[in-house]
Amino acid sequence: MPVRGLIFRLLSLTLVIVGLFVSVSPVQADNPPRTEIVGERTENSKTYDNHDGTRGLDSYIGVIHYKDDYASATELWKDIDTTIVNGRVDKAPYTLCIGYASGLVTIKDKKTGAITTIGLKDIEGEIVKLDNPVEQGNLICFQDVAEDTDIVIEATNTHVRFKRVLKSDNAPLTATFAIYQQGEGITVTPLARDNYYADVKVDSKLEDGLLTETIAKYNVGELCYPVEVDPSIDVRVSASTDDSGPVLYNTGAGAWQTYGTAYVQGIIGFNTVNDYKYGAGMRFLNVTVPQGSTISTAYINLTPYYSNGNVNATICTQLGNSATFSTLADYQARRGTDVGGTNDTYHTANFTYWNNVAAWTANVTVSTPSIVSTIQEAVNNNTWQSGYAMTVFIDDHKDRTAHVAGAVRQWDTYDYLSTYAPLLHVDYTVNNATLNTLRCTGFGKDWLLLNGNVTAYGGPINITYAGFSYGTTLAYGATAVNTYANYTIVPYGYYKYISGLNSQTLYNYNAVAYNGSWGSGGNRWFSTAGASITNSMEWESNIAAVNITKNVYGSYWAMQTFTTNSTAHTLTGVDLWLSRNASPGDITVTLQQTSGGLPYGTVLSTGVIPAQYTGNINPISSNTSARYPIAMSPEVSLSPNTQYCWTVKALMGDNVTNYLQVATANTTYGYGQGYTSTNNGLTWTDASADFLFDLWGHGCLQVDQAQVYNSYKNPGDWLMVFFYRNVYPPYYPVQDSKQYFVYQLVDDTNAVLAQSSCQVWGARPGSLYLSSAMITGLTWSGAYRIRLTNLRDGTVYMEYPLQSSDWKGTDLELLDSWVISMAQQLQAYDNTTYLAAVSGRGTVLNSAGGVIFATGIPLLDTIRPNLFQIVSVTTPPATNIYPQTMRTKFTPVLMLGTDAWATMTSIGNVVGVDGRTVGAAGLFLVLLVVAGWGFQPGHTVAATVLTAPVVVLGLLTGLIDWLVGALILAIALIVFCWKVIFSGG
Repeated sequence: MPVRGLIFRLLSLTLVIVGLFVSVSPVQADNPPRTEIVGERTENSKTYDNHDGTRGLDSYIGVIHYKDDYASATELWKDIDTTIVNGRVDKAPYTLCIGYASGLVTIKDKKTGAITTIGLKDIEGEIVKLDNPVEQGNLICFQDVAEDTDIVIEATNTHVRFKRVLKSDNAPLTATFAIYQQGEGITVTPLARDNYYADVKVDSKLEDGLLTETIAKYNVGELCYPVEVDPSIDVRVSASTDDSGPVLYNTGAGAWQTYGTAYVQGIIGFNTVNDYKYGAGMRFLNVTVPQGSTISTAYINLTPYYSNGNVNATICTQLGNSATFSTLADYQARRGTDVGGTNDTYHTANFTYWNNVAAWTANVTVSTPSIVSTIQEAVNNNTWQSGYAMTVFIDDHKDRTAHVAGAVRQWDTYDYLSTYAPLLHVDYTVNNATLNTLRCTGFGKDWLLLNGNVTAYGGPINITYAGFSYGTTLAYGATAVNTYANYTIVPYGYYKYISGLNSQTLYNYNAVAYNGSWGSGGNRWFSTAGASITNSMEWESNIAAVNITKNVYGSYWAMQTFTTNSTAHTLTGVDLWLSRNASPGDITVTLQQTSGGLPYGTVLSTGVIPAQYTGNINPISSNTSARYPIAMSPEVSLSPNTQYCWTVKALMGDNVTNYLQVATANTTYGYGQGYTSTNNGLTWTDASADFLFDLWGHGCLQVDQAQVYNSYKNPGDWLMVFFYRNVYPPYYPVQDSKQYFVYQLVDDTNAVLAQSSCQVWGARPGSLYLSSAMITGLTWSGAYRIRLTNLRDGTVYMEYPLQSSDWKGTDLELLDSWVISMAQQLQAYDNTTYLAAVSGRGTVLNSAGGVIFATGIPLLDTIRPNLFQIVSVTTPPATNIYPQTMRTKFTPVLMLGTDAWATMTSIGNVVGVDGRTVGAAGLFLVLLVVAGWGFQPGHTVAATVLTAPVVVLGLLTGLIDWLVGALILAIALIVFCWKVIFSGG
């Protein structure tokens, strides 16, 4: 090869290598892309970590997230996906099912449970068939179902459109739909628009479940085809009153006019002398920017619809939490003097002036100028809180646009197309720490374990004290704090053990901290437990003073919703403030799930105050409202942060002389609403009051009464025993507790030091075992907590902080006392006998109790056999009777070995016999096998010889008594002699 060609090839190869290197080398960015913080989603917004110490918020008009269970407080918001797959949409606020065979479209609202089914009955009297569907993303198209007519089904974030697409003047103008609706919350609205999205007149009639739509007959050429006609099925309340609502303009005579609350474009600018000073307000929900944050970026994205001329505009923000738009006067009051309002106290003094608004291109997103100053003023105002709704006005109400006809800018709204709705973007830095009062994660009869954390961004926070204020009223009265230096957030924040409390008492508490001044979190409440595990405790309540009473009788019922606090618990009883007039008969109370805030859910539990004697008189006082307990059955587990309700009825009463009176509060109850019904609960009306009540029950999770021992199995090990209760829904009682819950030993940084599966549901003893190797680095009597937690959701847990008195040392007789004490409490809790009295040994665990404690505390039956009724001892009996509980000359650990005896004993405890019987049964099986083979013809002698060593083994190990063994050997000898001597072998 010529040298020149070789050089050329080498240069070419070098260029290729360099090109590859450059193409695959990563581009270095100043900051990594922002990442969404999924846990801070709301129905309408996303929050991002910008990786520069700030956060970003995108707040949308209209929903962008959904839940499968809107009643769940723990389910995270999920992104909506309206792609139609096999005729279905499931990842939306609704479920959509399109029946290709039936032609029916069914929509179910996940929040309210409402259902609408719609089907195309005919087009101008002709039955049509929907076949050969073509799925294209969120659309399904059925082509040419009638002359120049297609059917298109479109799924969007909040509604479904069943559209007739008329492609020419030849298309039929009338269609009839069959509609079935169940429940409230879904609306069906007839609409028609041409190819330019201009409204087309459509006449509609809904009668007897049939919706008829007819387009007015236009002259040829007046309509721009294709024309879309559809019953639009809205699954949510429309965002009309949030988006562009309402558009205002001046009529030129000093009066103001509105296009209404559902105009599909926002407008700014000047049209004519009779309609100018255009403007609109946009209400963004769930703006989760903390009060006092520093705003670094803020703007609104708009989708242009129409642009003409030179336009100027102003932008300001309403102060505080914005309500939805309603009337013209409401808009004027909020926007102020520029539109005829009385004052300017409801919006920011800072305006952003948008001068010489550039020409817009339809459907190409534009951004407003920076609106940092007006947003900053709004979030600095003391009326602002994170999560409030924020209204931003974009308008020319100050008349800054030159009066040139048609100088306007129009942008799309939610009602035009939800994906084109305005978007508010804010980047912010939290300046002040936010204190969060978390749920109580441990409780006993005189103590609470309170939890809190600090939310902040940008580095450590200089907090010197963090703790809790607590007391039986909202005035608290006591404070307990930890001392910190430059406090840095940890996964579970901080906690404080509060002791010396009263049992069965409701305590209010909130998180407090000091970083130059004191701050506090929100209020929570919790009740301490009773004197033993059988005592119920108070949970939710409304115990304000009595205001008035509502009458309950016959078909007139009363109902109160409530929301459980952050700890799951059971319900055993309800206390109501009641009085009666004459004889209303039995008083019945039911606990129900709610649907849409009303008691249309499953009845979970029932309680009755029965009439007790002649005349159907019940024991309720007839002259004053007093507190009456109603025992509820069955005891039912309630999920945390979930809405339920109770109803009360007196079916034998009347409105003349015999009725029940249920007392209401003189203050508003913030966690529910009172309702009344006049038709046996079919429909409900706001009672304009909240009823008084107390709820009582047990914690679904509880850890308490712990003790710690060392040198339990081997020198230097630790055994931790404790009582726990676990009836946590929705897993209990149908799932295996070991799949969901574990016991953990954690330190003050929440590091898990040991873990074991939760063995069974209910109230039981539990344990954690740490070998001597596992406790390396741990401190005896250290600051540790025993936690019962759900592995699938680490926020579901209950824990107990070990106290100095819980560390017992090597005295296992104290363990024996703890076991018997716990068994006594469990007997009462389960209403089952777990103890027995044995002569010479006192109270021990019977077979049922033995199974419970051997399961909860491994090797307890081996290491502490005297706790069990079925055990072996070396002391000979006083008589010739050999009872099951006492046998002589049997030392199983020496005869059989520790492991073999432990296995036999554990098997025995499960089936209710002792370990020796298990071993003897095993030998008997061996004898049967040998005998079954050996006693066949011709093998009798061999079988007899082979059985003898098995029996001798049983005698030597103590598994077979000498008398029984001697009898077996005698029989074998007789059989052998008979066969060999008398029968000839």
